Amino acid sequence: RHVAITTQTGVLRSHCIDCLDRTNVAQFAWGLAALGAQLEALGLADTNHVPLDASLAGVLMGLYRAMGNTLALQYGGSEAHTKVEEFR
Repeated sequence: RHVAITTQTGVLRSHCIDCLDRTNVAQFAWGLAALGAQLEALGLADTNHVPLDASLAGVLMGLYRAMGNTLALQYGGSEAHTKVEEFR
């Protein structure tokens, strides 16, 4: 079996504590795109697109929701005000 080796060629950085909710939504979108590309590269998917209504997107959204709430609690003392679902 032939296995292709790929290397990372760049980074994506987003950070803005004063607008954490929007940052989290943007990170979810980038994360979903990256997940699709990784699944396709691994041969686990036929395309690099993961639909927003796919169960896998829901799992990823749950992870980002938990991360956003945890960061909001640490920095602001309350959960995130705007939820990822509101931007769908």
